[in-house]
Amino acid sequence: PDESMGMVANIHTQVATLTSSHAGNSDQVALERIANWSPQLYENDAREFDQVYRPISILPPDQYLSVVIQATEGCSWNKCSFCDFYSGQTFRIRPKDELRQHIADVRDFFGAGIGLRRSVFIGDGNALSAPWPAVLDMFEAVKAGFPKPTVGPSWQNTNAFIDTWGARRLDVNRIGTLRDLGLKRVYLGLETGHDALLAAVNKPGSAALAVDVVDRFKQAGVSVGIIVMLGIGGQAFAQDHVWDTIKTLNDMSLGAGDLVYFSPLVVSSHLQYAQDMWAANIKTLSEDEMLAQYAQMRAGLDWDQNDRPKVALYNIRRFVY
Repeated sequence: PDESMGMVANIHTQVATLTSSHAGNSDQVALERIANWSPQLYENDAREFDQVYRPISILPPDQYLSVVIQATEGCSWNKCSFCDFYSGQTFRIRPKDELRQHIADVRDFFGAGIGLRRSVFIGDGNALSAPWPAVLDMFEAVKAGFPKPTVGPSWQNTNAFIDTWGARRLDVNRIGTLRDLGLKRVYLGLETGHDALLAAVNKPGSAALAVDVVDRFKQAGVSVGIIVMLGIGGQAFAQDHVWDTIKTLNDMSLGAGDLVYFSPLVVSSHLQYAQDMWAANIKTLSEDEMLAQYAQMRAGLDWDQNDRPKVALYNIRRFVY
């Protein structure tokens, strides 16, 4: 829009003023490069981004500054009633040669700006659910594309989503192989520890399986990030969701290197979840009620005070890559 272009032009004017009055040599060069950007160049940059990437739907908050490598596109399950992140996308694994070209294209797109990134995130939704040979190809390609630098992302700090269903192929030995190939942390969408609620939202797995998956990764020396949804199941499931999720989190072998995110549920009316809740006459939780769930769950966590994971709220509305 014209208003946005005007704001960009105004910023460039201010930056140009700084370059002539306040900057040292190295700073001045950087500021001059910024000042030389125009609204047209920003539009060109957006088009180049769309050529390199399919839409990047979501990342864990601590991975927003990762370099995303889309080794897969979409989600191999893509049937959870509350999720439309990968709606309309067919799950696809990039062939080895295409993946290596994708990594080269990503590096070219970022240019010198890649130095601001510190880690690699293998996407999309659950890339590690791919067959084992394809997973090995992903990590070998990342290792070749991001050799350990003095600045910027390294293959030794590689991260990815996982789910209980997709982790069925990964025993401790295979996870150890991925650790040696740079896997630092996986992120598991637990959502809830209440099995009946998982079934109600059409998410495969169980609380016991999630505990087993976490234990396998921890035994292999890989950190985990757990994502819990606040408000899922509405009033009908509220209490069971709270108590069973507390129990599940307490049963997991989580420690100081791990993360637990509590994410308030965001529901669009077109989702199957919203239609199911309406048909069952289940009342949704307000924002305050979801925050009350958060407080309840945090109060129930029984972790070693000297070896406890970090806990935070996770607002998916703020995601921008």
